[in-house]
Amino acid sequence: MDGKDYLTLLWILMLVNCLEHGGGESEDVERLLIMEPLNQNPYTVEIDGEIRIKCVASGFVEEVKTYWERMKGPGNIKHITSMYNPTPEDSNKYEARQGSSSGDDTVDVFYLTIKHISYEDEAGYNCYTFYGGKKIESTLLLKVDGPPNIKLFEQFISVQEGFTVNLSCHFRAKPKPYNTSYWSLNGIELQTVNHSAKYSASFRSIPGIMLGYGEFNLQIKDAKTTDSGNYTCLIVNYFGRAVETIDLQVSKAWNDSVRDSGVETLTISKIYPDSRTLNSDLYSEFKVICAVKGFAYPQNMTWAFYGVAGNYLQLSADEEVMISDTTVKTFSTQNRTGCFYTLYVDRLHFSNSGKYVCEASSVDTGLAMDYLNMTVSGMPIVESSDFVLNATLGQSISMKCHIWSYPHPSYTVWKLEDSLLSSSSRYKTEITGLNPIEQNSLLTISSITTDDFGVYACRVYNTLGSAMAIHIIQDVNECSYNPPCNQGCKNNIGSYICVCNDGYAFTNDSLTYCEDINECIKPETQTCSQICTNLNGSFLCSCKDGYTIESNNYDCKNNMDLGSGEENDTDQLSMEITPETLYTVIGVCAGGLLAIVLLILTAIYCRRLTLQVVCTFI
Repeated sequence: MDGKDYLTLLWILMLVNCLEHGGGESEDVERLLIMEPLNQNPYTVEIDGEIRIKCVASGFVEEVKTYWERMKGPGNIKHITSMYNPTPEDSNKYEARQGSSSGDDTVDVFYLTIKHISYEDEAGYNCYTFYGGKKIESTLLLKVDGPPNIKLFEQFISVQEGFTVNLSCHFRAKPKPYNTSYWSLNGIELQTVNHSAKYSASFRSIPGIMLGYGEFNLQIKDAKTTDSGNYTCLIVNYFGRAVETIDLQVSKAWNDSVRDSGVETLTISKIYPDSRTLNSDLYSEFKVICAVKGFAYPQNMTWAFYGVAGNYLQLSADEEVMISDTTVKTFSTQNRTGCFYTLYVDRLHFSNSGKYVCEASSVDTGLAMDYLNMTVSGMPIVESSDFVLNATLGQSISMKCHIWSYPHPSYTVWKLEDSLLSSSSRYKTEITGLNPIEQNSLLTISSITTDDFGVYACRVYNTLGSAMAIHIIQDVNECSYNPPCNQGCKNNIGSYICVCNDGYAFTNDSLTYCEDINECIKPETQTCSQICTNLNGSFLCSCKDGYTIESNNYDCKNNMDLGSGEENDTDQLSMEITPETLYTVIGVCAGGLLAIVLLILTAIYCRRLTLQVVCTFI
């Protein structure tokens, strides 16, 4: 998998992670979320700009420490901060700090600022922590746009007449260059459209660790002395332009009779550098030139590389390959003094240590070769292929760090959090040498316990410095592997337990199978005042005829129908009879009867009084 595919996969995994941890989760789920830039992932920034990434922690019961790393490809991880280096080593490039979103002393916001943005900063940036036996992380994929950046392999080229000359400007540009880019000779634009008889210009993209690499090439056919001069490539894209100039000198061809006589023996000799052995610095440039003489035109030339790590590479003239983020290129020039054959490496790695052999051959004059032994020196490079390892209690597990180093490592140590590990009955360390510049350091832990979950560091020292790789042993979430629970599952560090839903309980002989509880036969759960009906996971209270369930859904109360009438032909009037209203009705009725009796007595009294008056009058 190359770097471009790796970053595409990384973006897909980020999307899947977002979907898996999106809506529907409770607020107490531990998570880290990239909140700035908001809703922009991947995020694009311009060259020479600056970006601040904000990572927010939520759902953690305890305060967490969060760290930052940069990922550019499989095994290509740079630890910007870690528990072993809590502040960035390159303070001119990175700034890391923390804060609080609630204004109190709780640290839950983490920032990473990347300054002086360049194309080399295009990568995935990960904030992560180790919590509850597992790694929790969130990633921002950063893309970089900007004007072209041109790099020349040769600024001066000398050839003889009659040869085809290939000039090349190696560039990086995003977005890609416009078709208005052009080549000029001594300030006059060359007509290269539709591949003219003399000149043809073309773009070639170079697959690599990131997008945007390419070449802008100019081919000059049948070179003449009049073609000598300064050739300038001008590359333009949306953000700007860049120019570089190559000085080309074309000399007269040598006498054909001399060239074709074959009397001179074919020779090839390394003319630069002037030593048979060379020691170069890690990440520096490297160039070696061989001169070929006495050949019958044309000849075949190749560079062969035999690495001390067992790697092999063969390139013919004017060929280019990209290995990881290192470019290896060959090119040749010819003039009356001979042919000059160059191999160029733009960024040395330890794996570039070895023997470089230049070969020239022709049918008429045979084969000739010369060589150079080159060693790359620098502080160690430590790689971890298995960054995160899942484990369960009782399991044995091994962690390996791959070490590149010359000079040879002075010593290698393993640490768990802040504790230095040494060989014991449970911990075993072993170093295996692979070749003069490579070795593996292996840490094996037997019978994992809960104390073994955490962050491990493999740190390597040589006389030029030190470097480390980080491993994480995290708990396996057994609940994600179809455990034998028929209802719920709760993951614990190193194990899991089955859980039952409300209204269910484990059977007497099982801690995995949940069955319904019959609440109606259990005094501690049976709270219905009259009728109880068992349901799956619950129960239902109901009442006998003449009773209505109370608002608490457990108690029942009497019903008394007070009659019904019609109102407006549609509305039914009803009244609920309660003891209070019953007493009120009885009182009203008694008062009415008393009033009637009083009226009757008053009438009788008045009648008697009237008769007495009449009699007296008579």
